[in-house]
Amino acid sequence: VPLGQYGSAFFATLIILLLTAVNLAGIRVGIHTQVSLMALVLFGLLSVGAAGAWLTVHGVPPAAPAGAAGPPVSHIGLALVFVFLAYGGWSDAATLSAEMEDERHGITRALLIGMSIVTALYLLVNWAFLRGLGLAGLAASEAPAADVMLRAFGKTGQVLIVGVVAITSITVMNAILIAGARTTYAAARDTRVLQRLGSWHVTRGTPPVAVLAISGVALVLVGFGTYTRGGFSTMVDYLSPVYWFFLMLSGLAVIVLRRRYPDVPRPFRVPFYPVLPLLFVASSAYVFYSSVVYVKIGAIVSIAVLAAGALLLIPLQRMARATA
Repeated sequence: VPLGQYGSAFFATLIILLLTAVNLAGIRVGIHTQVSLMALVLFGLLSVGAAGAWLTVHGVPPAAPAGAAGPPVSHIGLALVFVFLAYGGWSDAATLSAEMEDERHGITRALLIGMSIVTALYLLVNWAFLRGLGLAGLAASEAPAADVMLRAFGKTGQVLIVGVVAITSITVMNAILIAGARTTYAAARDTRVLQRLGSWHVTRGTPPVAVLAISGVALVLVGFGTYTRGGFSTMVDYLSPVYWFFLMLSGLAVIVLRRRYPDVPRPFRVPFYPVLPLLFVASSAYVFYSSVVYVKIGAIVSIAVLAAGALLLIPLQRMARATA
């Protein structure tokens, strides 16, 4: 639907407002919306796999020869920045751990089963990409899923997968509203001056002020992306270093909190402690370094924003102690 140069910003704003309303209505509404959207996404991913199978059964050769040389080994870190971006929601289930009915085994099942399904689907889709386009064709494609579906099922298949990609974007946005609001809520509870962000609606099972805060920041970022004319790539540039720096600190926090509070009840204990957390920290540090090398100046800006937040905590904590 062409709405001029600000059409994308208009749709993004509209979707954010709609999803905000959905999540303010309650956790069950938000989760049911997420499950429904995910069902469509799963259908789309399986359709791409079916396209690869159809091309194989009918003996259709790849669009480009498969003998193209791969990238140098030095580029693996850069590739991982984007590969792991696709898996970026793997840890979001952990933000719901306090709301699990089975607090000992629920989060383990969610993470292991969820990641197994996602990994299997991604491998299937990547096989379909290589089968339909070849390595060189995949490297040259701007929209590999649409190109594979076009080769297998014609224009109908192409339009179908473009719609699924749009729904996938909405699914990610809804997931961030569910998970991000709970992270904000938990952080606000540790900072007395931000207690309003730490409010919880018992009946609806949501942190309403945190949901509104996340939505407000999202709308600001839509404006920022519209201004820079490179919305998605700009967000990747600014997100990746902070994301991996955060995960690196999260891994270290497991060790620090275990040592600082050894007697706190822990329904879930990290296996192979402390080797597994240290390996996680090391891998996160490597991708963090790779993202900084790729993003360059954007990394400085994003980390500066993070540092500003850390510095802001100091006067907030002082204000909290003064009013205590």
